[in-house]
Amino acid sequence: MERTRLELLFDQELLQNAEQARILCGSPVTRFVRSVQTTGGVSAVRELCRRNRPSDAFDSLAQAGRLDLSAEASAVKGKYAPLFPQPIAVFHPDDSI
Repeated sequence: MERTRLELLFDQELLQNAEQARILCGSPVTRFVRSVQTTGGVSAVRELCRRNRPSDAFDSLAQAGRLDLSAEASAVKGKYAPLFPQPIAVFHPDDSI
């Protein structure tokens, strides 16, 4: 299936941020980059949510004060809202209802 222009922009942002994270923090983002390249950024982010844990680089980016480079930060930007018509909710097993 061909990706839309918005999906391609999202993929590009994720890949650029992953490269910056690798340079800045030495964060291993190989699996995530491969996932974005093969299945697309939307699918890669949905998989992060399904796994119910943050992206591999999240902790390193938090320590560096650069969560703006995380996949999670990109996914919640308003300009990418059309890519996620169904809300993506991540619940921790200990969350109360």
